Amino acid sequence: MADVRPVSSVGAGQDLVVDDLVKVFPGDVYAVNHVSLTVHQGTFTTLLGPSGCGKTTTLNCIAGLEQPDGGRISVGSAVLTDVARRIVLPPERRNLGMVFQSYALWPHMTVYDNLAFGLKLHKVPGPEIRKRISEVLELVGLANLAQRYPFQLSGGQQQRVALARAVVAQPRVLLLDEPLSNLDAKVREQARTATCSSTRRRKRSTSAPRPCSWPASSARPRSCLPS
Repeated sequence: MADVRPVSSVGAGQDLVVDDLVKVFPGDVYAVNHVSLTVHQGTFTTLLGPSGCGKTTTLNCIAGLEQPDGGRISVGSAVLTDVARRIVLPPERRNLGMVFQSYALWPHMTVYDNLAFGLKLHKVPGPEIRKRISEVLELVGLANLAQRYPFQLSGGQQQRVALARAVVAQPRVLLLDEPLSNLDAKVREQARTATCSSTRRRKRSTSAPRPCSWPASSARPRSCLPS
């Protein structure tokens, strides 16, 4: 992936700004080749391109799961990565949410407990946990399944739980690595609508990669095209 524009050198509000990002794998393979982009607060941006062009690697660098070889990543005034200054915050200090294609749900926990687990670790008060979970489960259409276990859910329902778990934490940026690709068309559209609704409501920045063969979301996200 190379030369994605536009770029902003200073993040306004809680804008996500990626500036001149580079990630090189062994064999001198440039997975991310000087990528720059800005995702504005409260907007949904799609990284559009063929398989292997660096979309997921870019998200992993933003999330702190991959350490880039060059560039700077910030959200508002908070610097997450600045290779030149040797700043690389660990994932747990970035306040970002990421949803993968795999559900990664705790199999021994109910839907409610899967969503509550991270909030309890961050010492969110009990009434606030219950309020957030109720709102988010309603948003993704699973309000009546809070006490079910993952094995009692369909694949589409499990994926929506994974999405809800990321949203309920109220991250400043939500990263989606094709989590809706395994859902049927109707459920996928419902999940997209819920995600976009949450993005606008919380004024959160959301970024998601999408293969070229995917249909465009009805939410009409801004697309970044790698060259």
